[in-house]
Amino acid sequence: MQNIPLPYNETERLEALYVTGLLDSTPDPVFDAITLKVSQLTDCPSAIIGLIDKDELWLKSKIGLTVQNVPRR
Repeated sequence: MQNIPLPYNETERLEALYVTGLLDSTPDPVFDAITLKVSQLTDCPSAIIGLIDKDELWLKSKIGLTVQNVPRR
């Protein structure tokens, strides 16, 4: 697997993410409506809104997938 370098502002990015309180939060109908619309507009059976923290990609909203998160590396 290719080792992709972290963004230069990784610390600040993570701090901004944690402030939102979105990680591990309950499903949100607004995010789900956006994900559904993207899936419809692109005629694609799956779509996600994902948040990347230090260790994983956490799926805030998803259409066509059953996983909740994926390891970052």
